[in-house]
Amino acid sequence: MILKKILENDNNIKFSIKIFNNLREGLEHLDPNLVDLLILDLNLPDSSGSETLIMAHLKASRVPIIILSGINDQKIMIDTLKIGAHDFIVKGEVDNEKILRTILFAIERNKRHKAMLYAESLESNQGYFQNIIDNNADGIVIVDTNNIVLYLNNFAKKVLNKTDDVMVGKTFGIKIQEIPKTVLKAIDNAGNENLYEMGIGETILAEEKVHIISLRDITKHKKYQEKLKDLTTKDTITKIYNIRGFKTMAYQHYKLAKRQKSSFLIFFFDIDKIKNINDKFGHKEGDKVIKYTAEILNKTFRESDIIARWGGDEFVVLATDSSDKDIETIKNRFNNNLKQHIENLNIPFIFSLSIGVSIYDPENPLSINKLLEDADKLMYEDKSKKKESHKDSVINGIKYFDDDTGQMIS
Repeated sequence: MILKKILENDNNIKFSIKIFNNLREGLEHLDPNLVDLLILDLNLPDSSGSETLIMAHLKASRVPIIILSGINDQKIMIDTLKIGAHDFIVKGEVDNEKILRTILFAIERNKRHKAMLYAESLESNQGYFQNIIDNNADGIVIVDTNNIVLYLNNFAKKVLNKTDDVMVGKTFGIKIQEIPKTVLKAIDNAGNENLYEMGIGETILAEEKVHIISLRDITKHKKYQEKLKDLTTKDTITKIYNIRGFKTMAYQHYKLAKRQKSSFLIFFFDIDKIKNINDKFGHKEGDKVIKYTAEILNKTFRESDIIARWGGDEFVVLATDSSDKDIETIKNRFNNNLKQHIENLNIPFIFSLSIGVSIYDPENPLSINKLLEDADKLMYEDKSKKKESHKDSVINGIKYFDDDTGQMIS
């Protein structure tokens, strides 16, 4: 009870202690996978002398045992060490600090001893298995059931940037039960971030169950996946989202806005008279106009906004956390950026865009499809108004082509 009090009062290490009054009860609870240390009195109600130690050692040979005895007899001390005890403490002859040190040293020595046994086990069979593990393309870390590192191969040391001295005998940084869903990020010597998929298996080594953790480099695979994702969600000409990418991102934001009761805007843009540009100057110039439009939209809207090419000469933008009060400000910013962009370009024509805007109101929510439909309709109304005002040669400060004559109005 005195020893229990000493350990429980230690502020540096949290001990979990169980006390049993006889050998039978103690051995029933002596699970080698859960117990770090056994402190044993040789004289118990159902056992005495060296027989007590022998029985405990047979039950869990890998658990370090410290003998706690009231007998200060050197021969008994030596005999117990020969049988398998790690240390011997005489009651009343050691202070609290020495008891703590003895216990911690016994646990640490046992960890090192287990690691050595595993290394020896791996080196058996003329080093055949050792060679396979050390030269494996994957990182391999072997830990015991208490998550203590027993061994790691060369690739694991490289990935973790650790040596045996730092890792072996210490707790592995990730809990075993978390490993199956873990991807490890590691920075190499060149400063590149690499990704490693972690897997776990079990086996028996040196007569004990161990966990084998694998570290597989998936950096190239992830980059390939990202490229595939870009191919399916990004527009090849402008590098902004395509329809599929927009819908994926827009529906995610729609659910968020619905939950948070926040508003947003949907802008629909259409390049005016792009057919005339293609016919008069070629499709190469028409593709340039599409690229220019994407650049202007990127400059006009925020990083949090979702910008996409809807197809052909149409573009759509979801402006997050925006309301009807922001429409004119955004339109003015867009027209100013458009005008400035055209002035800086060395192209033989001037182009304009028609715009339609719809509003998501959390108090009267419409679906994404309905919002797109409304914005598209308003965009065509804007385009129709321009057609009716040919007498006004400039729309929003931007010149355009006449549909009937195919000439630029100036």
